[in-house]
Amino acid sequence: MAFGSIPSAHLPVYTVRSRTLDKVAKIVTSTALASSDLYLSKKE
Repeated sequence: MAFGSIPSAHLPVYTVRSRTLDKVAKIVTSTALASSDLYLSKKE
C-alpha cells in the first residue's frame, strides 16, 4: 500500500478502516484455519 498517495486529511479515516480490515482479516484467517483443520480431520 502506498501511503504517499493518501492525503493527510484522510489518514484518521484510513487508520480506522485499516484497523477494521485487520480485525476482519484476523477473523477470516482464524475461520479459514478452523475450517481447514476440520476438513483435514474429516479426511483422515
